[in-house]
Amino acid sequence: MFWTAFSGIVTTLGLIFFVGDISGSNAEATVVHVYSQEAYTVRFTTRDGEACVTAQKWTPSTGPVKVADTLRVHYSRISPCDNIEPADDWFARYGAILVPPAFLAVGCVNLRRLRRRV
Repeated sequence: MFWTAFSGIVTTLGLIFFVGDISGSNAEATVVHVYSQEAYTVRFTTRDGEACVTAQKWTPSTGPVKVADTLRVHYSRISPCDNIEPADDWFARYGAILVPPAFLAVGCVNLRRLRRRV
C-alpha cells in the first residue's frame, strides 16, 4: 500500500516538473565562479530575457573548469534559475517520470506475492 501511494504522489509531482521541464529551453551559460571541479556558478539568460546566476553542484567534467568557460544548460519553465541541468543529462530530465512507475511495478509484484502466501 505504501509503495502505491508513494509512487502515485511522486508520479504526480514528477509529471508537473516534467511538463515544466519540457516547456523550458536550452541556453548557453558562462562560468562566473569556480568552487571546485564539481561546484561552480553559472550565468545565463532565459528565452524570456530573465537573467539567472546559479551556484550548483555539477557532474565532474572531463577537463578543468575555469571562469569564462561556457556550457549548454537546460532550464525548466518552473523556476528557471533554480531548475537547471546540463543539456545532455537525460536522466536528470526524464528520471523523475520514469522511476515512480518502477516503484509501482515493485509494489504490484509484492502485493501479488503476499496474496499468494495467504
